Parts: sequence; structure tokens; C-alpha cells
Amino acid sequence: MVDKILKERKMKKVKLLFKSTIYIYIHIPYCKSQCPYCAFFKQVGNREDLTDFFLRDLDSYETNFSEFEVKSIYFGGGTPSLFSASFFEKIINKIGKKISLNPSVEITIEINPNTLKTENLRELKQAGITRPSFGIQAFNKIGEKNLLKF
Repeated sequence: MVDKILKERKMKKVKLLFKSTIYIYIHIPYCKSQCPYCAFFKQVGNREDLTDFFLRDLDSYETNFSEFEVKSIYFGGGTPSLFSASFFEKIINKIGKKISLNPSVEITIEINPNTLKTENLRELKQAGITRPSFGIQAFNKIGEKNLLKF
């Protein structure tokens, strides 16, 4: 009984804080290489399949989110564009089963242009990504070399 009351109080606080709208950020902590100017947590090299980890993590939330609506999902990193479109599709679908997605939900992925091919953009769009965000650190070789000295 006490647990139920505490959960209800917690949900009331969450509702007051978010006003029934949720914005989700999912950190993908993997990169091809270590950039000297980047302070974000990331790992370089081989990565185990994170799909199952994220799906299990989403399943662990017992809170009833039925009164909430997701306005945006942001996949940041690291370099999320190292992952396949099916990875994002599975995560987006799982979130949609747990929480209502706003009909105009914005789903963003950070993309390193060096990891992208035209067909990747099509696949990401089919997976539900609505907004690619290109991380361009330099527009020429001189700028790129200067960043690496940083």
C-alpha cells in the first residue's frame, strides 16, 4: 500500500514537472575514433549489440506512462550513425509501446558525415528518424588538422 502511494506521489510530481510531455535523450556512447576536442563519454572500437540492453532497460520502467506523450526523441553520442536503421526502429517502436508518441514527434539522430551513405538516410527515414543532425567539426583540411591539435 505504501509503495502504491509513493508511486502515485512520484507520478504527480513528474506530471507537474513535465506537464504530460516527455522529451527523451538516448546517449549512444560509441565512436570510430577518439577526437581530442570531445569531452563526451564514449567508447572506441568494438561494441556489443546495445539493442537488447536498451529494450530491457525500457521494459524495466514499471511506471504507467499512459497519460504522457513523447514530443521528441534525440539519439546523441558518440556517433549514433554507426548503428543500423533497424537498431533505431526497434528502440522507437518500444518507446511507442510504452508511451504515446505525439503525431508530430521529432526523432533526431546525430550523424557524422564520414559514416553516411545516401541509402543510410533512406533507411533511417523508414525507421522513423525525422531529423538528421550533421556534426561538422571543420569545412576544410586545415580546420580539421587544427582541431586534431586541440
